Amino acid sequence: MKNRILAGAIALVSSVALGGCGFIPGSGSGDRTVTVWLMKDSVSPGFLDKFTRSYEEENPSIQLDFKIQEWVASAPRFLGAGGRRRP
Repeated sequence: MKNRILAGAIALVSSVALGGCGFIPGSGSGDRTVTVWLMKDSVSPGFLDKFTRSYEEENPSIQLDFKIQEWVASAPRFLGAGGRRRP
């Protein structure tokens, strides 16, 4: 369980950092929304709320939209999001 929480936190911070640094298409200027996929039960609701408030205060032009993903259905979604087909 600790590994899931650590992996979720790393994925959360990494994806949000990429959005804040301008690596996401359309991140040049103006308000935008960054969609972050999280695995179910990978972070606590309290952590997610606190992180979201802190991040959006520091980055007022970016809103976070969290999509909770089920573990069993994750592989096809991740492959599809990356533009790859399942082998």
